[in-house]
Amino acid sequence: MTVIKVENLSKQYRIGDIGTGSLMDDFKRFQYRLMGKEDPFLKVGKPNNLQKKSDSKYVWALNDLNFQIEEGEVIGIVGGNGAGKSTLLKILSRITGPTTGSVKIKGRIASLLEVGTGFHGDLSGRENIYLNGAIMGLRKWQIDRKLDEIIDFGGVEQYLDTPVKRYSSGMYVRLAFAVAAHLEPDILIVDEVLAVGDIDFQQKCLGKMHDSSAEKGRTVLFVSHNMDSIKQLCTKGFFLANGTLKASGPINEIVQEYETTLISHKTL
Repeated sequence: MTVIKVENLSKQYRIGDIGTGSLMDDFKRFQYRLMGKEDPFLKVGKPNNLQKKSDSKYVWALNDLNFQIEEGEVIGIVGGNGAGKSTLLKILSRITGPTTGSVKIKGRIASLLEVGTGFHGDLSGRENIYLNGAIMGLRKWQIDRKLDEIIDFGGVEQYLDTPVKRYSSGMYVRLAFAVAAHLEPDILIVDEVLAVGDIDFQQKCLGKMHDSSAEKGRTVLFVSHNMDSIKQLCTKGFFLANGTLKASGPINEIVQEYETTLISHKTL
């Protein structure tokens, strides 16, 4: 069963300013919308390439992505800085919306994108567990049933009733991952944030994500610059470059193509 379907997905950002940057541009957009015409600013902009300076005021963080993800697949997403990986995960997590195109998702999503995402700093670890569960649509008794597993996995029981703003980055990630992984999401999305944790905890997280997919049929999307972790966990991969989907397929082939591209760029 297809759980994520992405069609003609693009995301445009303006460099430096919020919105279009001028009253004239805002009026022009409004005028075109009233006439039922396409936004004129969608026709401008350059690919997001950190290696080259552009004179364009607009960049395409993502440009015309099309793919499907099936239930139970473990997808590794690779690419250099600025390739569009985090932007894609934010759109899939419904943190931001696409500029054009559509995203169709079946099931409940839990995402771990940045240290502190989804947590309220003034609330304790325990209170944040219940807050995140409520956001995911769970009842209190459902969260109660998973509470001991979350506490045990996170390993921060001693600080559970301390406001999380006093946590270290590693403690934050421990609790956040434990919450995301144990509240029974249909789709688990994890960004490079796991790199903040120690090696033992990273391996523990990789094992948990593997078990969630293999035993319970959950879909996992994992972004990392650690190719060993990607190959250890994932069976399929997406290679993003300058906001476009350059390749998709078996994870070993995708990692090899990505590494070959990196080497070729270094020798130019």
